[in-house]
Amino acid sequence: MLCQNLETGKMKNQNNVEEWVKSGIDSSLIKLNKKILNEEEIAQWFFQNLPHSARRNDGRIRGGYLKAYKNPLKGGWGIEGYDLTDLSAEPELRSFKADYPRLDKNGKEIRYDAPKNSEPNPICPRVSCATRFSLTTNIIR
Repeated sequence: MLCQNLETGKMKNQNNVEEWVKSGIDSSLIKLNKKILNEEEIAQWFFQNLPHSARRNDGRIRGGYLKAYKNPLKGGWGIEGYDLTDLSAEPELRSFKADYPRLDKNGKEIRYDAPKNSEPNPICPRVSCATRFSLTTNIIR
């Protein structure tokens, strides 16, 4: 079963890379900004803004939240980027695409998800030095 899950994960990762490439995203941007996440990282990100009341006395997340997010916690990938209010900070996870997305109240898949109780954030990705040089050269011309 574990080998099958690892193979499924590899296949999903390859499909995700192909999806990015077909969308016209440069492979250097994919390498710099796409991050495969494990269950702990996903849970930490999704539940970072929950109020204290959403946690039990021992600090663990209440069962209702875990049930609502059980499918996304199975795995997926995130997009890292800079916070425009603090460009000196390291890039952080800005958006998440679950391998098994949760559904909204209308039964539609939530393709790109965000932490519970958070505001949408722009994605300002890392770019390579070559890309930066190319962009500035084109702007100056």
